Amino acid sequence: RSSTEIYIGLRQEEDEQENVQLPEEVASPRSPSSILKYFIHLSKNVDEQIDLHLIDRMISEGADINEPDRYGQIVLHQVAKSWQVDAAQFLIERQANVNKADDFGVTPLHVAAAVDYADMVTFLIEQGANINALTKGKQTPLHYAAKHDAVNTVKVLIRYNAEAYTRDHKQRTPLQLAAELDRSEAARLLINLKSDAGVQDNTGQSCMTLLVMNMPPVALLALDQFYIKDRANRRQHFYLNLVQPRTA
Repeated sequence: RSSTEIYIGLRQEEDEQENVQLPEEVASPRSPSSILKYFIHLSKNVDEQIDLHLIDRMISEGADINEPDRYGQIVLHQVAKSWQVDAAQFLIERQANVNKADDFGVTPLHVAAAVDYADMVTFLIEQGANINALTKGKQTPLHYAAKHDAVNTVKVLIRYNAEAYTRDHKQRTPLQLAAELDRSEAARLLINLKSDAGVQDNTGQSCMTLLVMNMPPVALLALDQFYIKDRANRRQHFYLNLVQPRTA
């Protein structure tokens, strides 16, 4: 649990680098639920122990565990970032919506993926989180993990069969997004997991070109995808056309 909660990815252009403050840093005019207010209080007072009986009493008195704040986030969004998994389990057992998307389409799984909280990612998936949920920018949790170089989370998502070729609003796969933002460790892992380096975005920009420009050692690994040995005919084929940007 952290007293300086930063929510990553809460922007219309989801590949921008700036961070945006979580709800406790911006007053909500929509009066978030007392449960959310309580967790905000705990985030600012890290030495204070969580009172589970108090939360149960709030629920019994009518507090909505899924009531959103001004950005459409519920308490599970905040817990997914830095709280213990037990806290998330407590909330989900009391009907917190594991797939609740905020106003930007970001789910708790996106949040956990962005900060490389692999244990939370695993837990949320096992609790029914949509592993391929799309934000308003059409980015999956794997996009979020890739663009934040969240290598441990990339491994978890791939192990649970996350779709590696979903394209976002700019037609970028998770690998191309990692290449564009110079997230070399995530890109290296995705290439080792056989993600296609020959894809292009909506401008015709080649993923391979970005790899060459931003991370040459990783690009070298990807070159194997463009090389085929024809042993029967003793020939070698190099698909260099897939490396070049598409021309108009």
